[in-house]
Amino acid sequence: MRGHRNKNQLKLLNKTNEATMPEELKPSLYTIKNHSVGNVLFEDIVVGDETIIISDHPRNEEIQTWFIQKNGDGSYYMQSGFTAKFLAVNGTPRNGATLIGSETPQRWTIEQASGSGFWLIRVPGTQLSLHLPGDKQGTKCRLVDGGIQSWILE
Repeated sequence: MRGHRNKNQLKLLNKTNEATMPEELKPSLYTIKNHSVGNVLFEDIVVGDETIIISDHPRNEEIQTWFIQKNGDGSYYMQSGFTAKFLAVNGTPRNGATLIGSETPQRWTIEQASGSGFWLIRVPGTQLSLHLPGDKQGTKCRLVDGGIQSWILE
């Protein structure tokens, strides 16, 4: 019927400019781009199978993609679209810890930054968040306590 809208359509229309990003991520391949510097995360092979997570200029390549999927507890796993390793903390989560690719899944909290279309990525139950300390290509991604860097997932 023309001019008739159902309740779901009305809810969508009433949201203020939040149509650009969903409140919840759908399972898919994404690039994880730092909102401040524009670099994306990828896994760099250091020695043998050991990998670290560093930043690079976006090149639209598989090595820069991450499969993000929600778990039953509301947290997320982020798995490399290239190596199938999981984005994880090197050792115990703490301020300054570097990130690595791991065979073992690590849980992450991914929350939309208040209506902005950007995302905050943290270790669940903490204020430790993903952080790029600079815009140089090859910068290691680290955890920062109380960090507020936001990320674009596209």
